[in-house]
Amino acid sequence: MAEAAKKTSQKRDEKKDSTSASSMEFLSSRQSKDIYLGLCGYVGCGMRTINEIAEEISKEWDYNVVHIRISALLESSIYFEPAALTASKSTQVNRHLKLQDIANRLRKYYNRNELLAEAAIAAIASEKKNIDYTNEDYKGTVFIIDQFKRPEEVELFRVIYQHNFYLLGILRDLDYRIP
Repeated sequence: MAEAAKKTSQKRDEKKDSTSASSMEFLSSRQSKDIYLGLCGYVGCGMRTINEIAEEISKEWDYNVVHIRISALLESSIYFEPAALTASKSTQVNRHLKLQDIANRLRKYYNRNELLAEAAIAAIASEKKNIDYTNEDYKGTVFIIDQFKRPEEVELFRVIYQHNFYLLGILRDLDYRIP
């Protein structure tokens, strides 16, 4: 009788182990290997250098790297209606001021402060179509999003990408910024 109880107990333990193992395997298979690195900083703070360093480290760890430049999305009629992309004549000379003006006009036109993050997310989704996630050698992709300007943009990324999203804020003394 004692042996029968031991066998029953062992079978229950085996079932628990196999069930928990398969649950863990399932959950593990559902977790994304991708990393979303958001950059934020002032003009001239060395963002290009940070981009290069992040790319170099990512490649050393066998990650693919995809750059999403919000400034490039700003000027794209793929993401925004051409009527919303006009800048005021006073900002046409300075590229940074022109882009800031376009971004502000887009946010006002669509009445959403997280708008540029939505465009970046759409660009990421488009890039993901080119990734073979079934490849066993796939380590992951680092999406470098250059660069956030509003807290609502960061908040949207935190909600969507949760634990796979990291924000890197770059500070540099005004005296040392690149003109």
